[in-house]
Amino acid sequence: MDDDEQSSEFLSVAETAQHFRVSEKTVRRWIDKGRLFATQPGGPGGRLLIPRSELDAIGSRPPVSGFANIEQPRSSSGPQPRWMTNRR
Repeated sequence: MDDDEQSSEFLSVAETAQHFRVSEKTVRRWIDKGRLFATQPGGPGGRLLIPRSELDAIGSRPPVSGFANIEQPRSSSGPQPRWMTNRR
């Protein structure tokens, strides 16, 4: 496979980050957690390549939204700070 074929079938971490509008570090985290598949044709330490088919399968939405797993704040039933209780 020549470089032109490889570049059309795979995206770099930077290109994938641009696609999802996230940082390169986020893309690398997704890869580490198994949320996004990547290959290293050059072996360990080589650059990561993400198959274009992986992005086509996911679409324009990231594999996991950064806000999807954040719990909503719960109402506080415990003691409150003085500055909240002494309001008049």
